[in-house]
Amino acid sequence: MVVNAAGLVHGIVLVTFPALSTIFTSKHEYGLSSSQYGTMFLPQVVLAIATSLLGARLARRITIKRVYLLGLACSTVSMVLLLASTLVKTNQAAAYPLLLVATAFLGAGKFRPGSGCMRRSPFATASARR
Repeated sequence: MVVNAAGLVHGIVLVTFPALSTIFTSKHEYGLSSSQYGTMFLPQVVLAIATSLLGARLARRITIKRVYLLGLACSTVSMVLLLASTLVKTNQAAAYPLLLVATAFLGAGKFRPGSGCMRRSPFATASARR
């Protein structure tokens, strides 16, 4: 149940940034250009790839549960930074770097099991057989 709830929350977190595209590009809100909006996702992609590659190795060192919790913590930081960016949304010089860091943490949230390291888990193997 807890894992399902965490999965639901993470799914919501993942769609939040794309769902806010009109707010990010609105001149009355953040005022990002199309290029800025698209570039905002580069840190997410880079860190998602990097943490996916490191996830299995890290799970062997600190347990898969801690890797999962680390990923959830990164996703939470991402949402906190998104909320913080609303306080400075009219100041693009302050808001845009916050958004870049927020999407970086969102990508780092891929550190959780399911991004490659879960394949080594006996629980994943058992549930896959059902």
